[in-house]
Amino acid sequence: MDKAPSRSALRSPKRSGWRGNELRTDLMEQTVNEYLAALEALFRNPNDAAARAWWRSEGYAPPIHSTVPLETIHKVRLQWLDATDDMLAESRSFLFDHGYGGIPNIRAYTSKTRDAARAKFGLPPLKSEPLDAPANAMASTRG
Repeated sequence: MDKAPSRSALRSPKRSGWRGNELRTDLMEQTVNEYLAALEALFRNPNDAAARAWWRSEGYAPPIHSTVPLETIHKVRLQWLDATDDMLAESRSFLFDHGYGGIPNIRAYTSKTRDAARAKFGLPPLKSEPLDAPANAMASTRG
């Protein structure tokens, strides 16, 4: 009679099934990381062509209006935890210019609400520096 394999033998990395699962997990992680990197690039630099490509890749029906994909990116960007103050201002401005001023809570997405949401996840707050801060720092070191 054959003896059943021990638990340590079942966990052994030499088993082909275990290695196959690891490869699938690695591939899934790579795919997810590539997807998230593409979204981050779109959030950092929203443009119409990239927004339309994202819209199609997600399998959405053709938009009712040509600006809908870019407007969607700007709405999502307002809730993105890594959005800088300038990004939030740019997205709010874009949405107001395109008739989204009446949406409830659109003004609620600010650096304070973003930093509060980041704190819930244990992330440090993002601080935006004034554009002339590096120039001031250089001036003070020249003496």
